[in-house]
Amino acid sequence: MQTETAPIALPTLEHLIDTYPLTTSPETPLINVITLMGQGRRTYSLSSVGSTSRQDTQSSAHLTKRQPFGASLTTLVPANCVLVMEGTSLVGVFTAQDLVYLTASQVNLREIKIADVMTPSVVTLTLSDSCNLFTVLSLLHQHQISELPVLDPQGQLMGMITVESICRGLPPMNLLKWQRVSAAITTS
Repeated sequence: MQTETAPIALPTLEHLIDTYPLTTSPETPLINVITLMGQGRRTYSLSSVGSTSRQDTQSSAHLTKRQPFGASLTTLVPANCVLVMEGTSLVGVFTAQDLVYLTASQVNLREIKIADVMTPSVVTLTLSDSCNLFTVLSLLHQHQISELPVLDPQGQLMGMITVESICRGLPPMNLLKWQRVSAAITTS
């Protein structure tokens, strides 16, 4: 006897994009970036599409915040990476893993600019109709990364999809609903 299972509704990529990535310019001192990463970033749950943009500047590093209309603040999460922007162009990325390597190499973090230690070749996803959750998962796995910057078709930064934003965006799953009661209980 075959049981019917309900299909899992996957979220659209637009609902997985974290529109609040931490960004900075290439000339920002690394110590300022580390401070901003330590302060964390706010995440929002989306209830409708649309966004406004507001920038708060602290030193020469800043957070880019685009709060969606109808969005509500959900949590403060650690910032595991910083996107390095020159104007509106994404020119590099700096991750918490990069910081661990730098710390282990005992360099003086106060004397370095982010441009000196960022990864200049950034793996990105340009949003299109052919992109879906499996495209994102494939890129994350293939490049062994946990943050994927998302660009619009014109090459402008829309935000970032992270492993955390994927987990937040997936519907809760009750795996017990997919089993027969006899398979989930013991008879002794």
